[in-house]
Amino acid sequence: MAYILSGSILSIDGQCQFIDCYAYSGGGGIYARIYYSGRLIIQEDCLFKGCKSLAGGGAFVETEYQGDVQLNKVTFDNCSASDSGGGIYCSINNQAKISINNIIINNCRAPNGGGIYIDANFPSQFQFIIDDVLIKECQAISNQSIDYPTGFGGGIFLAGEEDYDPSSNDLDFRGMKIYNNSATIGGQINRMERLGKGAFGEVRKAIHKQNGQIVAWKEMSYYSDEEKELVNKERENLKNAYDEIKLNFPNQLIRMVQPLGFFLSDENDMAYIVMEYCEKGDLR
Repeated sequence: MAYILSGSILSIDGQCQFIDCYAYSGGGGIYARIYYSGRLIIQEDCLFKGCKSLAGGGAFVETEYQGDVQLNKVTFDNCSASDSGGGIYCSINNQAKISINNIIINNCRAPNGGGIYIDANFPSQFQFIIDDVLIKECQAISNQSIDYPTGFGGGIFLAGEEDYDPSSNDLDFRGMKIYNNSATIGGQINRMERLGKGAFGEVRKAIHKQNGQIVAWKEMSYYSDEEKELVNKERENLKNAYDEIKLNFPNQLIRMVQPLGFFLSDENDMAYIVMEYCEKGDLR
């Protein structure tokens, strides 16, 4: 465990190896918090292999207030987390910087974010740069014992507070390569945030992994006969209403949320309705 503060520097290099390390909470190989212009540098053929923890199987890093994290020429192999970030867990905000260069993340696993889990405070300004990074054969595996959605982001899971402004360029993933990653439910790259919650489920904002479309994703329990009836009725009502309006008023502009898809997860007894996302809220 390392707390790096007030301009201090921790540098790890020279072919250091973290093999089969374990931590109960965060950072199987290394757990570091970097604040107030502190710097963490891990470089030159460092290896994290077979490390395990709750969050950040290989490494857990949290940085803010102009903290600086540099990972260069590092390999994470066969690391796992029981919650998030099989290879690396990163938390970043408040003008901090994380730079990941020349990294290989291979065969890492977690319920969310098999390779990397990123938790960012989007309005706070920061820099997260991925340059020449290969994430391969990583998995996001659903865990029914966890009371929130899992199985998302085989390669990367990106979570954050409030909306991300692409014009800020705070996230630069242009140097990322992802290959043959998998997720039980959704995507090599997936970001979701909760928009609302009701008696029978909750609605989250999601990004379609193939075409980048932002959608509204409604999650509902699908276990009891009553729950199944409610879900099926809502799905049919949405579809029938949309189809009828399109058929009877083809040339009129009528505000109607478009249903985009419906699917079930037998593993965790959940149903998912995917709908058009209304950025400004309810249609009025």
